[in-house]
Amino acid sequence: MNITILAIGKKHDPKLTTSIEEYTKRLGHYAPVTWRLVEAKIRSSMSEDEIKNSESDVLLSVVSEKDIVF
Repeated sequence: MNITILAIGKKHDPKLTTSIEEYTKRLGHYAPVTWRLVEAKIRSSMSEDEIKNSESDVLLSVVSEKDIVF
């Protein structure tokens, strides 16, 4: 089993990177862990629902049918 964590956004700031590395190290004792950063096309004119739909579409585009999602 491999654990892949999908995150929407851009590169994390240095303070958050340290926490992510620690979390990855802890999870890594149970299974290999990878992080995948995906970017949704968000415009300032989009409503909250449009943003959610855009983010959902991006996440679903990188998940295959054989993947288990939590």
